[in-house]
Amino acid sequence: MQVKYPTKPFECWQKAKEMRLQNYKDIINAKADGKLLFAGQRGAPTEVMAGFGDIEFLGMNDYAASVAHDPPMALEAFERWEAKGYARDLCAYWRCFMGSVLTDHFYFGGQFPKIDFVFTQNACDTNGKCQLLMAETLGAHYVMVDIPVVGDYKQSNKPYYVDYVAAQFNKAIEKVSRISGRKYDDEKLIEAVYNRCSAEVLWSEIMMMNQVTPCPMDMKAQYTFLVPLLVAKYKPETVTYYQGLKQEMEARVKEGISAVPTERFRLLHHGAPPWHSLRFFRVPQAYGAVFIGSDFSIIQFAAFEEKPNGAFGPREDPRKVGVKLRNREEALRFFAEWYIQRGASTWCGAKTRIDHQLHLVKEWHVDGVVYHVDRGCENNTSGVLESKIGVSSALNVPTMIYEGNRGDTRDWSEVESIDRLESFLESMGLKKIKD
Repeated sequence: MQVKYPTKPFECWQKAKEMRLQNYKDIINAKADGKLLFAGQRGAPTEVMAGFGDIEFLGMNDYAASVAHDPPMALEAFERWEAKGYARDLCAYWRCFMGSVLTDHFYFGGQFPKIDFVFTQNACDTNGKCQLLMAETLGAHYVMVDIPVVGDYKQSNKPYYVDYVAAQFNKAIEKVSRISGRKYDDEKLIEAVYNRCSAEVLWSEIMMMNQVTPCPMDMKAQYTFLVPLLVAKYKPETVTYYQGLKQEMEARVKEGISAVPTERFRLLHHGAPPWHSLRFFRVPQAYGAVFIGSDFSIIQFAAFEEKPNGAFGPREDPRKVGVKLRNREEALRFFAEWYIQRGASTWCGAKTRIDHQLHLVKEWHVDGVVYHVDRGCENNTSGVLESKIGVSSALNVPTMIYEGNRGDTRDWSEVESIDRLESFLESMGLKKIKD
């Protein structure tokens, strides 16, 4: 007889959507409100720019994910950009964003906003050059910081790494000061660094609660709750939001509230999702299975570290442990070390990616892993087969692969992907649960 768990909607759900819409409304109105508006890759250390005060940031990744969720608009964007001679296998986020620029159609209404400068980092080989082309197309200044891509993120706290990155943060501030003619406020920088760290630690603590059975928050819900971290992690209201979400998660764990009514199989996803088809991740529910998250949703936006006992756990919140940042130099050095040690799976070597997935499988009690061969991101796709082999051989956990694209439906077959996922679940002896 199957155990039936109680379920109920999240109270914080609507608030996340409201914060998302408010963020893009602020972007649309930025110039009229006298703010600096800059764009770039979402992984950029935007907190460095917070010292300029009235700023808004248009992240390529989250904006492109919104466009991808509207396949007709995404297809128009892709075709307009490809007509200029750019290949279909380039970054899907970038093609969504740039195609939207060419059509002069902003997803959230009106014309595409006027950007003051592009601020980014070398998240992957494609990113630096693509962001440069973005700046040229937008008629905006280009500011980039070079972040060392260290195979083992645990080795990235070397003093020379921190020196190198902090120096570039300083140069970026100097360049934007010249571009904008605005003075820089160190206190606003310090507050932004504290806020980001607190928000990431809170998300880590929230994700730790998904280790329990039943799982209180499935992966599809995580993509809604990630929005504040994507669009405004340096703002105080983001910290307040995650404090509230953490309290709600604690209550759900205490009351045994489940993401699915009947949990009997736990899945882990690798990589970014196909944003146009998030309903794919609710298919397992019919079998009593749940996606507890992914290395993308759990690790990439959090602040995890390996503890002395070998387990994964949240880093310490600098606010709570009394870290004092008294000036720009201290804030930039602290943030440089925090930033390059974030341990994001997609920016680490193959061994570290596998290690992260092993942690998630063991400590989140995962029964099977689903790997996304994402044709919209070469970086995410690189090493998928190695990861699959490494995880399945180390823990004898069943795995499967499906092919798709985070943004482009031309590289996606929903029927085929669902069929493959259902076949995988059925091979584990699961059958659809009858009501």
